[in-house]
Amino acid sequence: TACYELLRRRVPFIVACDNGQDETYTFEDVANLVRKARNDLAADIRFLSRAEIEKRVAPDLHSAIGVFEDFTVTTDADNARGLTRELARAHAVLADVFFEDSQQPGSMILFIKPSVRGDESLDILQYRLQHPTFPQESTTDQFFDEAQWESYRALGEHIGRKLFRRTLHAGGWSPSSLSRP
Repeated sequence: TACYELLRRRVPFIVACDNGQDETYTFEDVANLVRKARNDLAADIRFLSRAEIEKRVAPDLHSAIGVFEDFTVTTDADNARGLTRELARAHAVLADVFFEDSQQPGSMILFIKPSVRGDESLDILQYRLQHPTFPQESTTDQFFDEAQWESYRALGEHIGRKLFRRTLHAGGWSPSSLSRP
């Protein structure tokens, strides 16, 4: 991924979108990056635990930034029918990167993964109802129809607004704290 080159350059904050087809949310592409970073760059990518997220990340982002288990879709009885079936519980994971056995992280990576949590607009939820693998549809067909294109675009905007909005509570890290007012 392009993230490899950013790690090689030790960019302090990296945003990576993991958009490869991954219906079961196994994060194969991210795992491959972790291996390559360790082997080639002596960089240890460590994903934050839920406790670390709750301690370090602004509370407003706890519903958007999670751990890998948050991408295992729910199938409980309340969510098994209708527009809100099989929901994820996060849109991103956060990792610290430690270079060459350093005790302090040299970089931070926000890995964004297309996911549906149930708070999206009606058109996104309805598209997903008709296309059960959305937003992890096969990438072999590169010719999207209007509904598919708009659903992916709208989902990306929704996720971006969740992750990069200004937080309401003081304290805690957020991506918006890294941008200028």
